[in-house]
Amino acid sequence: MKRTLSLALCCLLGATGAWAANPEAGKKIATEVCAACHGPTGDAPIAPAYPRLAGQYRDYLEKALTDYKTGERQNPIMQGFA
Repeated sequence: MKRTLSLALCCLLGATGAWAANPEAGKKIATEVCAACHGPTGDAPIAPAYPRLAGQYRDYLEKALTDYKTGERQNPIMQGFA
């Protein structure tokens, strides 16, 4: 499961550009930042309102982050990360 989260988040963060050439940077961010709310393996969010990341499709994660970045999807916390 931990591998699933790392892979999903690497793909997600890699799609944003800066981490595309450095999957290890994506893993580090997933471990240090994403896990705080979504759980250490992405399948144990700290609150019901936070989605599970483990098992999500890459295109869903890419779209969600892109929508946070452009403001189409509103969430002050996630917009700061996107």
